[in-house]
Amino acid sequence: RVITLTVNVANNAAATFDNTAVVRSTESTAGFDRDMTNNTDTESTAAQSQIDLELVKSDADDPVIPGEALVYTIIVTNNGPSDATSVRMTDNLPDGIQITTATSTVGTVTIPASAQDTNPTNSDDLVVDIGNLASGASTTITVNAVVLPGTTGTLTNSATVTSTDASLIDINPDNNTDTETTTLTPEIDLAITKTDSIDPAIAGSPLSYTITVTNSGPSTATNVALTDNLPAGVTFTSATSSQGTVTHTAGVVSGSLGTLAPGASATVTLLVGVNSATRGSITNTASVTATQTDSDPTNNSASQSTAINSSVDVAITKVDSVDPVVAGGALSYTIVVTNNGPSTATNVVVTDNLPSSLIFVSGNTSVGTVTNAGNAVTATIGTLASGATATITVNTTVAAGTTGTISNTATVTQTETDSNTANNSATQTTNVAIPGSISGFAYLDINRSGARDSNDTPLPNVTITLTGTETGSGAAVNRQTTTDANGAYSFANVLPGTYSLTETQPAGLRDGQSNVGTGATGTAGVNQITGIQLGSGANAQAFNFGALLPEISKRRFLASTDPTGF
Repeated sequence: RVITLTVNVANNAAATFDNTAVVRSTESTAGFDRDMTNNTDTESTAAQSQIDLELVKSDADDPVIPGEALVYTIIVTNNGPSDATSVRMTDNLPDGIQITTATSTVGTVTIPASAQDTNPTNSDDLVVDIGNLASGASTTITVNAVVLPGTTGTLTNSATVTSTDASLIDINPDNNTDTETTTLTPEIDLAITKTDSIDPAIAGSPLSYTITVTNSGPSTATNVALTDNLPAGVTFTSATSSQGTVTHTAGVVSGSLGTLAPGASATVTLLVGVNSATRGSITNTASVTATQTDSDPTNNSASQSTAINSSVDVAITKVDSVDPVVAGGALSYTIVVTNNGPSTATNVVVTDNLPSSLIFVSGNTSVGTVTNAGNAVTATIGTLASGATATITVNTTVAAGTTGTISNTATVTQTETDSNTANNSATQTTNVAIPGSISGFAYLDINRSGARDSNDTPLPNVTITLTGTETGSGAAVNRQTTTDANGAYSFANVLPGTYSLTETQPAGLRDGQSNVGTGATGTAGVNQITGIQLGSGANAQAFNFGALLPEISKRRFLASTDPTGF
């Protein structure tokens, strides 16, 4: 008779197992079975352990923003039928992530050092030694990571589960590996701030801006570009940056700042000159962009308004054309107005109230117009840029009878505040010259004393020439006169100056001694007196020219003597 037995092999059965069957009967036990050796039979059966390890991997978020967390969940299951031993999971970590923690519900986890730093390259695998995993059992592995801020593209993560027990056969190796692809969508938050160095600023003076660009992340910002359109009223001077380069073209400042990691910042310093004519206020706006999506574009631009005040230093100077001047003569003034800045001066007006001793003749200016009303001369210059000048000429006549000095003051005003009011007016004092005279005698020095005395003979009709230069006007003087019957000559109405007197030698006489008299200085020479310094109202007297009789030869002397000697 055939008996069939069906049994289940245990999950953890040995590599081979024996099954022994025994047959008995009541007779055999009573001793009636003739052959007991064939009552037992043993069958040895080899057992082959088969397993089906399965790995399923998933990411918690997809897409993920670089700089933020990424969680992988890996579930390893033994679908049997045998128990699995020496189970190991290896995870080929992608570049661009940093592992913070990794745990497994079964076994031990080994995290490579390269996966825990901020170097984007991971050269090792994450290993989980699960060990034994019964048929139908599973373990969950959780990997917590941060995507490095500069990572782009996609992440591909593959994990594999195997058993290192060679006696086990995985009946379905196709499900031992699973790959998870995660899309990365970089996101940044660039913020820009701008401050001015001084507020209010002065027109014509420098003004600097400090522009700070900060990346609040979480991803790295690349191709960070700054644009600053300079407002009207300023002129670019220079720009520097803590990183990258800054250029300027036609009023547009462009900064190529490169890459900014999360939390990093770049500073641009911009120096401009406020134009001297700028007034009111100016507003300067800068903006920033990058390749990545910005989560908050509202802070991608910043404006700075700066009040502009004006400040000038308008100075005036005044010089006269002649000093001293003679009553009834011409006197001109040259008035120079200079704006020392730094701002442009507007509504510039010069007022010159002429004293009563002057009579207005005419006026002109290099900028604007000149008018006169009742000896009040007004020069309306208008606008005067920083560093510019205007020259005004006022022509007058000195009133007859004027004596002493003439004091004339000119004053300049403008709309803007003047930083130095001490030079807003200028006074010129001019001396009124009193004419003097130069006089003397031409004489025959009978006693050859070298000086005119009562014994000397006057020389009439001798020509005396006065030449020289007037001190005040610089005018050349050339006058002549002749001596009278008393040998006297005189030059009246001689203004202060430096003069020379020259005598035309009388015929038949020899040159005698010339004399420097009183009331002026000079140097006596042959038939002339030079270097005469005549002061105002001075009367130079006794500037005399002596002459001598001609010498008589010895023969002529003897011929004219009585031969008798009596």
